[in-house]
Amino acid sequence: MATRGERLAAATIDGLSYLVVAMFSLLGSVGGILILVGLIALVIVNVRWLGMFGQSIGKRVVGIHIVRSDGTRATVGRLLVTRGLLFGLIGLVPVVGSIIQLVDILMIFAADQRCLHDHVADTKV
Repeated sequence: MATRGERLAAATIDGLSYLVVAMFSLLGSVGGILILVGLIALVIVNVRWLGMFGQSIGKRVVGIHIVRSDGTRATVGRLLVTRGLLFGLIGLVPVVGSIIQLVDILMIFAADQRCLHDHVADTKV
């Protein structure tokens, strides 16, 4: 199992990669094109690596990956839809969404170190 620190480092790297791309928006009209190209590239790399290795850019840098709870390979659909899209949409629900997202994050401190999205998607890192 990945440590909490490894998961935090991977999430930080993922967030910073999108932040770097967003910084291009400060370049004016050229920045709009660059940010679009950069975001598309990040999405392609992340989806490809999730499908091939169970890793985002950050997880690949840190050396951790996502698998099913039984250790088998998780499909890219499970990773994108159940772990990502579902919890992203839940976060849009006023008040309740924020509470669920907070519970999701705080569950990393449980004995099994699995977040709520891990339990719902039947995955572990």
